[in-house]
Amino acid sequence: FLFLMLFAFLVDKWSLFHIGAVVVVLVNYGRFWTDLLAFFVRPFKESPIQGLAFLFPPYTAYYLLVHFDRMRPILRRMATSCIPIVLVLLAYAFIPALNPEAAKESDLRDKIRSAQRELQKETKNLLKDVEKEIEGAHAPAPTAQPKGKKSAHPTAGDSEPGPM
Repeated sequence: FLFLMLFAFLVDKWSLFHIGAVVVVLVNYGRFWTDLLAFFVRPFKESPIQGLAFLFPPYTAYYLLVHFDRMRPILRRMATSCIPIVLVLLAYAFIPALNPEAAKESDLRDKIRSAQRELQKETKNLLKDVEKEIEGAHAPAPTAQPKGKKSAHPTAGDSEPGPM
């Protein structure tokens, strides 16, 4: 999806860029939270007491210093999952074709906030489209009944009394 974003930038197709940006952000966001969970679960692998102690900051610092070789890959993955998200935000902040509101802003902080709002809007729109597509795929097909025949299952509008 990073290559899709690069391709979209080169051929000036911003809708492809939006799709690539949304997927990159969602994947890396999920990756970050998965690694954050692994960060807190790792001490529990040694013992439940050590895992509970890890939740208190003084012991957290001690554990990280003593077991840094085990925690380094998790911390590295967490940091590297943030880099693409930051790059996408910067793209939305500084490329006027992606976010016309950011071009109007003069302050860097305002540009980044505007880019964040635009990316959130694009993400919500893409997720709504995916949800509609999923609902359409799982919707039951309507069954046609010949006129004059009654259904085996009466509906609320049928006036047949049930057994008493």
